[in-house]
Amino acid sequence: KGFYAFVHDVTELTESRMQLAAAQRDNLALLQTLNQHAIISVADRTGRILEVNAAFCRVSGFARHELVGQNHSIVNSGEHDRAFWSGMWRAISSGHSWHAEVCNRAKDGSLYWVQSTIMPFIGKDGLPEQYIAIRADITKRKLIEEAAQRIALHDALTGLANRRLMSERLIRALHKNQRHNQ
Repeated sequence: KGFYAFVHDVTELTESRMQLAAAQRDNLALLQTLNQHAIISVADRTGRILEVNAAFCRVSGFARHELVGQNHSIVNSGEHDRAFWSGMWRAISSGHSWHAEVCNRAKDGSLYWVQSTIMPFIGKDGLPEQYIAIRADITKRKLIEEAAQRIALHDALTGLANRRLMSERLIRALHKNQRHNQ
């Protein structure tokens, strides 16, 4: 007559589960905060869009279903040359992050500027599997900069180029001609 009792201490397992739950809550809070203020997209290694957040849809004017499956050329404004994009792909495909100000075109044809950071996620094979792009809308700042530049380089009354602009263009032309021995 008797009984057998098997006792297993689950304190460590319980604590681990509680720590995991706390970390998941923290990560969810961070993600929600980031989603409120950042324009986010995730792309595969070829650049095909896998996911976008609501901010991306809002700034671009495209619905999520119009973006997913496309590549980012859907918002390409044509403002940047081939070397700009080649530099981006060279950086991210080699596992480095990339930062730049990018001019994009919304669905309605309007231009918008974003400060972009693209970070590759490296797979087990050592190659990027996905890219996450985090952007901030800087359109208002760029418009203010353009207006300030216009005020600085053009006559307020006539809109014609002022002496400073002429001087800058003349100096640029002289440097160019010196480089080409002209």
